Amino acid sequence: MIRKLSNNISSYLCNELSYDNEKREILSYGLQIFLGTSFKIITILILSYFLKTFASTLVVCISFVFFRRIIGGSHYDTYNKCYTVSVSLTLLLGIIGEVVTVPYRVLYVLIIFTYLISVLITIVWVPMGTQKKTINNRKTRLKIKYKTIFFLTVWIVFLIGYERLFLSLISFSSLLGITLAFFLATPLGSKFIRIIVWN
Repeated sequence: MIRKLSNNISSYLCNELSYDNEKREILSYGLQIFLGTSFKIITILILSYFLKTFASTLVVCISFVFFRRIIGGSHYDTYNKCYTVSVSLTLLLGIIGEVVTVPYRVLYVLIIFTYLISVLITIVWVPMGTQKKTINNRKTRLKIKYKTIFFLTVWIVFLIGYERLFLSLISFSSLLGITLAFFLATPLGSKFIRIIVWN
């Protein structure tokens, strides 16, 4: 559905603007990503509202998407698989973030541990390539690594340095979203998503 809609929109726009087939394919691909991501996020937010986990799920979603866009990670070969797993995992983490109460001392330890593990994953595997796209340029890879570590550092400074501004629910939910993003940027994460959905 997403692909068909994207192709129809891109064909219409290219006919109006007199673009060639190459530009049409690029436009169609971009629309597929935009529409697909938008549809997933809207679904997640609507379902989380009815599950009464909107706040925690929103924080999980923002944290996951922000770092996912930078570091890359494992992907499915079809949109339906991606949609099903993305929505399910995000809602599950949103529920966990809502119902699990973590004492601040324990939360601090978890945040520091997550930060250190995420930095290690960044050094070893980030950016995580796919079958369709792999970044091999050394300078580009280093730039992404530095950028990732910078934002991770900003994240931990805000959560620990300004803990009075954040509820435990927000901090823990953010931690869950980041954990998922970096887990899927590892070889183990790639194996995990292949296992949980059948071909």
